[in-house]
Amino acid sequence: MTQFISVRTMPSAESRLIAGVCAAHLMSHYYLLMLAPLLAFVRADFNVSYTELALALTVFNVVSGVLQTPVGFLVDRIGARVVLIVGLALSSAAFAIAGVFNSYWVFIAMYGVAGLGNTAYHPADYSLLSHHSPPERLSHIFAFHTFAGMLGSAIAPVTLLAMQSFFGWREAFNAPAAAVQKLDTHGLPPQAFLGFAGMPGLTAYVGLLRIAELKAGDVVFVSGAAGAVGSVACQIAKLKGHTVIGSAGGSQKAGFLREIGVDHAIDYKAERDLTAALMRAAPEGIDVYFENVGGAVFAAVLRLLNTFARIPLCGTISDYNATQNTGGPNLRPLLVNRATIRGFIISDHTDRLPAFLKAMVPLVRNGRVKYREDVVDGLDAAPAALIGLFEGKNFGKMMVRVAPE
Repeated sequence: MTQFISVRTMPSAESRLIAGVCAAHLMSHYYLLMLAPLLAFVRADFNVSYTELALALTVFNVVSGVLQTPVGFLVDRIGARVVLIVGLALSSAAFAIAGVFNSYWVFIAMYGVAGLGNTAYHPADYSLLSHHSPPERLSHIFAFHTFAGMLGSAIAPVTLLAMQSFFGWREAFNAPAAAVQKLDTHGLPPQAFLGFAGMPGLTAYVGLLRIAELKAGDVVFVSGAAGAVGSVACQIAKLKGHTVIGSAGGSQKAGFLREIGVDHAIDYKAERDLTAALMRAAPEGIDVYFENVGGAVFAAVLRLLNTFARIPLCGTISDYNATQNTGGPNLRPLLVNRATIRGFIISDHTDRLPAFLKAMVPLVRNGRVKYREDVVDGLDAAPAALIGLFEGKNFGKMMVRVAPE
């Protein structure tokens, strides 16, 4: 009992040292267990098997185990502080180099160097604790140190479970009832709330009515107009009485734009000069540009902006995975025409969802708003569907049906 009471009355400097050493030990165990699942992300980069990739962990642990005792003697000879600093520097440098160089063998070698850095922690920790704490407290101080390491190991899987709940594709999802909300379908198919009646439709609604603040007589241009967001934006603007221009890639998509009432449908893949095509469609200029694409399309439309034009910046899909310049714009026309460009994230505007559904659901039911869905079957098809989305192969809202209804 006396020993445990003394822990509560130990000097503040000793308490800070113990807390710091234990916290570092916790994090070292935490990161060791977090590193292994991350190997799945680099496997494709190296084009190796999981067995080959696991060699990194083997090298790390073998180096750490074999050199632990020699490093302990080194701590006794030159002191814990120097060894600990060198160990931290080696580990940090090793992981940085492994991340920069896209080479399997550099990756393996750096895990060996990180293992060497890891050998410093236990000998240095024990030396620091032994030299700065009286013998009568060492047993439970070492117990704190061990507990901190085990706690780090326990927290890592919990973190991974939390990450899994927020990221990745899955066929099923478990959550407490308080974390979900029962969907009122308003008589629409449930999948509609992944498209025109859900986030994509609300994005179009907010972008035009709250961000662009449509005014009578506005000429509206929508890029990516055959997509889930763009097609709804076109139809909302048209129903509000505006002249609507939409661009999409391919004659089939351009035909769909005409079907939903777009005044001027531009197949950008068939146009050598997109600016000239826009000039023909909007000889009086453009008041609202609903931006989904970026790159060369953005550059083309800037020359046609009217004074005090508004640009709701929804997305720039042409830039997301670009490896070279996509023909970005000269922003001077924004200055000359005193245009307003405003980015927006739909999660900031969920308060508009009830008003949006009240307006949209009747329009869909009576056929005044049309939509397209591009559905593929099976979770195995999801990667190809995602790649197709960025290549413009989808027609309407891209969805993956993970199981039969």
